[in-house]
Amino acid sequence: MNFLKDVYAKADDQRFRERVLYTIAQVKTDASRDFLFQIAQNQKESLETRRTVVNMFVSMNVTGDAIATLYEKNNELEMKRQLLSALGSLSSRNHNSNGGASSNGIDQLLPIARFEKNLELRKQAILYLSRSKDPRALALLQEIIDR
Repeated sequence: MNFLKDVYAKADDQRFRERVLYTIAQVKTDASRDFLFQIAQNQKESLETRRTVVNMFVSMNVTGDAIATLYEKNNELEMKRQLLSALGSLSSRNHNSNGGASSNGIDQLLPIARFEKNLELRKQAILYLSRSKDPRALALLQEIIDR
């Protein structure tokens, strides 16, 4: 893992750097997740690179809580959109056998849909919740309709 981090740090070519990140993401260890979280939070990295890393989180089984923590710490609209997309992917991807959506992603989208000050981000969270059959999401949507 240290070798890959060193290769990433020394590489100049954007495509090559992203390939190194994909390789790191496939390792699926705490160390690889921590490194990718650092990349996602590092504003010195390009927006494209940070968005690519966020896309990797779903396949790495990163928890909704971890993604929500990044969301809360971030001030960039584009990154918040990407993190919401990851939460939406988690909520729609994880289904249990009785057809209901897993709470992974839903738990984090609910407060964003309720309290996010940016209207565009609230709408995006509501959109992802509207795709869910989770009773909590449906209750929130009904509450919004009834207002």
